[in-house]
Amino acid sequence: MTSYGFPKVVKMEDFCKEFPHIDPLASYKPWVKNETIPTDTYTPANERQIAAVFVCSDPVDWGGDLQVLCDVLRSGGYPGNVDSNIPQPPIFFAADDFEYPAKFSVPRFGMEAFRIALETLYVKLTQRPLAFTSFGKPKPIVYHLAGKTLHNIARMMHFQDKMLLPSASTLELPEPREEDPPLKTLYMIGDNPETDIAGAIRVGRPWFSILVRSGYFRGTGNHDKYPADKVVDDVYEAVDFILKREGISTQ
Repeated sequence: MTSYGFPKVVKMEDFCKEFPHIDPLASYKPWVKNETIPTDTYTPANERQIAAVFVCSDPVDWGGDLQVLCDVLRSGGYPGNVDSNIPQPPIFFAADDFEYPAKFSVPRFGMEAFRIALETLYVKLTQRPLAFTSFGKPKPIVYHLAGKTLHNIARMMHFQDKMLLPSASTLELPEPREEDPPLKTLYMIGDNPETDIAGAIRVGRPWFSILVRSGYFRGTGNHDKYPADKVVDDVYEAVDFILKREGISTQ
């Protein structure tokens, strides 16, 4: 998180170590280590307010994480206090997948499922709705940012071809200009109709959606609710289709 510009960050496992009894089942969890936090790393938790919560990946310990997050959110960032008049700290979720394909025969719960569980508990505790911000597909902001990033990458490649720039690895280009020609087509290759394809449909052109059957989606035809522009078996077939559609030879 520090690389994203947040200088004062504490991970869930480190935060829990400062509250020995915040997770009543911690002693039954072999992965929980009873280690102390160096006092020179950051201010003790009971003297520091949690200003915001970021859920960046699927939680491993749902029970413990739900308990701690409810404590943080209903206390204004000071676990151990309960005051209905204290504003709830903001909470952000990096993704919005309810399920995802794994090695088991049916999909597993994703981050949206965890958020729903947290919402249910928070409402039960406070009688107030949980205020949250969820990113990830199918949110339009993800596609707009991806489009802008791809536009800048195309400019980098163009300038490098012209021998105007030595390297694009450390180059920071300005915002796309109005005089820059727009990218004709942006391809979304995804296996989840309700996130990957739904987002591309919502944003519209120049996005072109390709649904693959090698992950979450296993249907024989197209998806009924979120039909993709093209359905193929796997990513290899998707890339082959794109190259042929764009008239790009691989020979």
